[in-house]
Amino acid sequence: MKVRMGMWILTLLAVAVLVSGASAQEGEPGFSISRLVVAEKIEEREPKGLSEVFQMDMARVFCFFEARDIREDTRVSLVWMHEGQEMHETVLPLAAGARWRTWAEKSIHGLVGLWMVEVRDAEGRRVGATAFRVE
Repeated sequence: MKVRMGMWILTLLAVAVLVSGASAQEGEPGFSISRLVVAEKIEEREPKGLSEVFQMDMARVFCFFEARDIREDTRVSLVWMHEGQEMHETVLPLAAGARWRTWAEKSIHGLVGLWMVEVRDAEGRRVGATAFRVE
């Protein structure tokens, strides 16, 4: 009787682990973010002039994104927000593989204040974000 009860408990635990593992995988984006930065420019596929504060006379800024361990071809959206209001969305491809670098640019038109760039996976879930300010 004790052996059967023990086996039944082990079976329930195994099912619980399998179910929680499956739901965790469904919520994962299928890649990891190794870099997410805002910069003045991109040179030779690398961000230059990294900053968290930009001057209002700057015409545009770049958000550089590097993903690792991409399980399958997918896409991400870089969503630019100013003072909490969505201003622009750029959809970018990610190819399956060990590493993928990409970027998007945004004209800031002298809009001072707090900016944020959210990374959203193919299902629209927020998987990362970076913030900067324009003064």
